[in-house]
Amino acid sequence: MSIESIKVRSCMDESILPLTPDTPLIVATTALCKNKLTGLPVVDKSLKVIGFLSEQDCIGKILNESFYGYSDAVVKDVMQSDIVSISPETSIIDLAQQMKSNRPRVYPVVENERLLGVISRTDVLTALKLHIKQMKSTHI
Repeated sequence: MSIESIKVRSCMDESILPLTPDTPLIVATTALCKNKLTGLPVVDKSLKVIGFLSEQDCIGKILNESFYGYSDAVVKDVMQSDIVSISPETSIIDLAQQMKSNRPRVYPVVENERLLGVISRTDVLTALKLHIKQMKSTHI
């Protein structure tokens, strides 16, 4: 199997639970930490991606609010609405090329405007590493 034939679909994480705009920011931050992700997609009721929440977004808001005590901030208060998503049929090589720049570290994987999962830099590195290992073992 060539590396060009490996698609995002085979490497993405389908187990994450996306956020909703009304998710309390403290709950969203807990989800980021628990999943060891740098960001999570925000979806509407039909699972259409409407935003993205990053660790950086959370840190800024929570830092400000920590001086004032309890925070009632929700995801829609700080999420980014300019979303960079990826198709499940995108080649891992093409995505790896995109990730070389300062593009997002985590991409929502979207098909027909619906969230299927996410793919991170770690997922891409894992796929590339496994491919290299397979190549080495077939050439021995």
